[in-house]
Amino acid sequence: MILGSGRCGSTLLQSILNTNPEFLIWGEHNGFLRHVASAYFGALDSVSGFPDDLELDSAERIQRLRDQSRLTDWDNLFNREGFRRRFQMLLRSFFADPSGHSPRWGFKEIRYGRNRHDLLLPLVKECFPLARFIILVREPYATVFSMLSAWRYVERMSQSALDRLDIDKQIISLTRLWARSYAHLFRFLSAYPSESLLIRFEDLHNPITYESLSQFLETSTFDYASHLSIVKNAAIKSDETATYLRERITCLKPLIDRITRETRISFDYLEK
Repeated sequence: MILGSGRCGSTLLQSILNTNPEFLIWGEHNGFLRHVASAYFGALDSVSGFPDDLELDSAERIQRLRDQSRLTDWDNLFNREGFRRRFQMLLRSFFADPSGHSPRWGFKEIRYGRNRHDLLLPLVKECFPLARFIILVREPYATVFSMLSAWRYVERMSQSALDRLDIDKQIISLTRLWARSYAHLFRFLSAYPSESLLIRFEDLHNPITYESLSQFLETSTFDYASHLSIVKNAAIKSDETATYLRERITCLKPLIDRITRETRISFDYLEK
């Protein structure tokens, strides 16, 4: 899995991983697996004992179901391990290569790992103990600028059409989202250091990054050089709107610094 914020370079990293024929790394899916994870852990938290731990095959379970001398109100076709396997198969059905030509599969999604209520990462770890997680981070100023210019002001309005208060509000909101999301992702990285790899956007042009990535994923290298300029950058970079957005980010820099300080320290963007 590739995890990170929006505009952190995840599409580029996804395309690079897919240069290796062993891999199928799919794009975003609007985070719908959060609901799947909530359903899984919600069932396991039930005080009724669903699902059970009995080591019975399907024939034995059906026989027990038809036994009129006992209560059958919580009988089901599977135990806890069977329940886990069914969710494992469900996840595989969305992403695994049906032909088997690419045995390793995954996806990139910017909507997971943002808060403690998101149970998708624990579900993936439970269903696939050998899963690997790549956390991609980009420094907050460039990330917020790219989010604003690519998502909110891509139509290149003139400066006179921009609302300063609205822009400032969005800058602070996106800054808080960056700090909150990466704080949670850093906790995950710290809790599972052998299953997780941190990559910084600023290092995507460095060959050492891909040597580390190949070692982490235990595979051959990736054709990164030919893909570094492929992904289209929808961000506005040099027009009047872009200039104004940069000005507002610069004016708000002291506040941005305070909001992101601890998280930037965690990811080595700032010394303690």
